[in-house]
Amino acid sequence: MIFSNTLSNLLFVSTALLALTSSTITRYPVDKDPLKCNGFNSLCDLTYDRVSFILPRSSFAVAKPDTDPSLPATQNLTISQQLDAGIRAFQFNAFPPAPGSSGLLQCFPDCTVYNGGQLTDSLNLIYNFLTANTNQIITIFLDNPTKASPLLFQQAFTSSKLIGFALTKVAQAPWPTLRTMINSNKRLVVIEDSSLGLTPDLAWVQANTDTVLQTAVVAPEFTPTNWDCSPYVSRGFRSLLSISHYTSIASTYKNVKIQGLPNNTVASSLNTDLLALHAFACRSTHPYPWVSFLKVDFYNPGIPDNIVLGLNSQYIPGDKEENYIPIFSKRVAPMVNSSTSNYLKSLSLLSIITLAISFI
Repeated sequence: MIFSNTLSNLLFVSTALLALTSSTITRYPVDKDPLKCNGFNSLCDLTYDRVSFILPRSSFAVAKPDTDPSLPATQNLTISQQLDAGIRAFQFNAFPPAPGSSGLLQCFPDCTVYNGGQLTDSLNLIYNFLTANTNQIITIFLDNPTKASPLLFQQAFTSSKLIGFALTKVAQAPWPTLRTMINSNKRLVVIEDSSLGLTPDLAWVQANTDTVLQTAVVAPEFTPTNWDCSPYVSRGFRSLLSISHYTSIASTYKNVKIQGLPNNTVASSLNTDLLALHAFACRSTHPYPWVSFLKVDFYNPGIPDNIVLGLNSQYIPGDKEENYIPIFSKRVAPMVNSSTSNYLKSLSLLSIITLAISFI
């Protein structure tokens, strides 16, 4: 793909131009304001809905190639490894306690297939991370497919002590900046997934129907120029856009055919520049300030990290500023076989800039 080595750089330019056309943002000199919000000073004065996050689907469902290679899983990294890698949004599929137990389980797609143990095991890891990293903000999506009692979720978040970090917000109220969230120590956003059943009983859980528009899952026969950006449901006020950048298939596990399982052979192809193209295509379809979540299977391997850095107008670690600036002085035509020439890079940048401006 001609643009495969440049698209992350192009994202920086296009998002910077979009930022110039958005509402005024207060900036502080870095030397006078050392605060880094989720790792970057420039994110501190962005409201929560103007920041992009990778969202690993069923984040806890880690593959076990050594002990159960056919086990349906959605990720290759554990929750701890994802936190270390920079993941700041998670999805947990919660199920009622097992007989004789009192705590919610995390399972995918149910507890007869992948039983990931107690939900509080993952919540404790996130609590420890937030306690040790006071400038970090985490988002948790709670899937409650069996409509387990909200009281069980209250107990889980109370016992893990995460409840103290949870942000409470009225649906129509504007999102706070990351700086405000850090200063108030309300650094956890909890959102119910499309299964519903938790709000309004739990004030610290944001209602899915009022908060998030999730695009349709990628069709198995997808093409890079034909993304389905239609929502699962469309009702009421929404402030966050979540791109479902994964495809599901029916597969057999222990002689049982199961629907909705991840397609790990396609994930490695999806988690490339296609992720950025999908995000921009769907953002142009829906009038949202920005792309909040990129929901993926098998976050690693791939380049979702670089895509999100571009969406958040941050440099790729070790990259140089000049790589983000188009070279306008070159006058000669590129060599026929020189697909990575600076001339073509400039054309790529200009086309993405034009495309980005047209989305506004």
